[in-house]
Amino acid sequence: EVFGRVNAFHKLDVVSEVSGKIMSSEVILKEGVKFRKGQRLVQIDDKEAGFALNSRKSNYINRLAQVLPDIKIDFPDRYKEWKTHFESIGIDRALPEMPELRTPQENTFFASQNILGEYYSLKSEQERLSKYTYHAPFDGQIVSVMMEEGMVCSMGARIIKILSNENKEVTFPVLKKELN
Repeated sequence: EVFGRVNAFHKLDVVSEVSGKIMSSEVILKEGVKFRKGQRLVQIDDKEAGFALNSRKSNYINRLAQVLPDIKIDFPDRYKEWKTHFESIGIDRALPEMPELRTPQENTFFASQNILGEYYSLKSEQERLSKYTYHAPFDGQIVSVMMEEGMVCSMGARIIKILSNENKEVTFPVLKKELN
């Protein structure tokens, strides 16, 4: 018989990677509240970031539309692939993969037209937009709350501390003579 402490195996501090106002989500941000894996724990207002992403997508679409005639003349064997890429871009959809650049001439052409820079900036903004929502990585509960709905958090701010209800570990002292 031993006396010890039971701890959650998984404990996490949920830290904001973006700034904004904390919105209501599927889980109330209060100590002791339980949640299920996959539930939206934290939602930060992403409207402004969404509009900025859509604006950049619009610029990218515009830029591609301007260079498609040049692609048809300079790289006729690649035109269909680039036209398909152009047509698959939607303001409300994730950015599709860019066709592979196969020759140094293609690489130079797309770099000089700033297509590569625009594409990778868009990919970066798209990834950043996903950081406005945090989903529960496991079944668990909220242990402590540092920020609540309606508060404005900055990048790096601790919002809540959560622990898993799935795996536990027990820690207890053992005398050196009893180790064997």
